[in-house]
Amino acid sequence: QRTGRSGSFDDTPSSLGPKILPYDAIVGGNKAIGAAIVAMKNAEKMNAEDDNVTDIDVAPTWADYILALFLASFGMVALCAGLVSIIMTG
Repeated sequence: QRTGRSGSFDDTPSSLGPKILPYDAIVGGNKAIGAAIVAMKNAEKMNAEDDNVTDIDVAPTWADYILALFLASFGMVALCAGLVSIIMTG
């Protein structure tokens, strides 16, 4: 069984959270430092995986061109119908 001196920094759990030492150090010694390093490496790995995702260019098909022509012609018909309705009501 470990016994520590009164007032010494040890890694016993606290209900108030980890003890903060000067210069943003946290009680826990080498285990805490090692855990922080592993967490940083895992975060870097996750960011690296996100950076590797690239968009793949897909060539348009004939159906895409036909759809674009249909939408453009439908828009022109709607524009003409709108202009005619404005002119006829005036």
